[in-house]
Amino acid sequence: MATLSRVNAALSLSAVLMFLHCGVGSHCFVEGESVLVADHLNLIGIKNFTGEPTEIVALCVQTSSLFGEPYQIYFKLKNLSSEPEVEEGKCSCVAGLSERYKHLCAALLHCYSVRTDFICRRLCFCVLMCTPYKEKTAWRIVASRHRGVVYLHVHPTKKEVHQYLKERDHCSWDRITYWGVKFHRVMSTSEPGVPPKEDELVRERDSYNTVLRGHIGSHTCVISGEVKAVDSSVQCELGSTGSYVEFKTNCLISTEEQRSTFAKKKLLVWWAQSHLLGVPKGLCGFRHDNGIVMRVQEFDVKTMPDKAKGLWSEDVCMRFLNDTLNFIKEHVEGDDGRTVFLLKYEPSSCQITCKRLVDPGKLYSLPDWFLKGIEGC
Repeated sequence: MATLSRVNAALSLSAVLMFLHCGVGSHCFVEGESVLVADHLNLIGIKNFTGEPTEIVALCVQTSSLFGEPYQIYFKLKNLSSEPEVEEGKCSCVAGLSERYKHLCAALLHCYSVRTDFICRRLCFCVLMCTPYKEKTAWRIVASRHRGVVYLHVHPTKKEVHQYLKERDHCSWDRITYWGVKFHRVMSTSEPGVPPKEDELVRERDSYNTVLRGHIGSHTCVISGEVKAVDSSVQCELGSTGSYVEFKTNCLISTEEQRSTFAKKKLLVWWAQSHLLGVPKGLCGFRHDNGIVMRVQEFDVKTMPDKAKGLWSEDVCMRFLNDTLNFIKEHVEGDDGRTVFLLKYEPSSCQITCKRLVDPGKLYSLPDWFLKGIEGC
């Protein structure tokens, strides 16, 4: 029997609720979530996916039936290539209608949980989140849908490329970049209890990246991003991001204007980057213009929006991100991985446009090795 990840069999939450005729606060839904979280859903997979509708089966083991046969859950899905819907479902539990619906709900929620809407690097979502407060900064994002998943990639604008090349021509840019990387190296070690090697060669391209799966509103997303360090003194479960730490450097703040600029601009981006990867805290080294760090301050990511109160809002950022993802879902068509759309934000109009690219190869496309590699998966 194939697992659900073999085909695009992920349900939307609305499809689950529509079939069960309930809401997220109903007894059926709450109990179904409990069954799923408690790992009572022992096996779920696809019995047959050669045609429509597709048959899904599952086995559910609960404490009350540990010495008996597991409950058998069965349902059919249709429209798998677009928006899956539940055609019918039943459960072998004889305790009553509510109990049967509880187990059926758990199996359907599993199908909902394996769905993926977007895959991208953290930078992409960070750009979108900060747009309401960086309205004068243009951006370009390319998007392509393959097997129901929208892949996003930030593509630099011509102005950004020219600015980058201009700054790279100045030694000051290299020095500031080096100071940031050096601070990271001095503040961390390769293993707990070992002092940092201050004379160690700084490799600016060395990085550790994490890949996370989560939800932005109703969208299920897989994102990747760099994590600077892990605090070994923090006790957390395997797979948790509770011990992640971010590092930043900034010039010393001595005036109210500098403090406001730090909270409005740097703290916004820092919060967005950390929030997306579940990083709970960061350390900022405040330095002189010659790069000497004079003090280190710890920041709690959760309280960053409070420190910038009146300058930017967490709710505005997250709502804009969710609305933009809705816009992308609606306008990015095709499902072959080769149809590419260009999303552009222009400060002059304060609007986001979406246009299909005639010759996407020059800008972006999912590589052939990737498309061939996941065929049949």
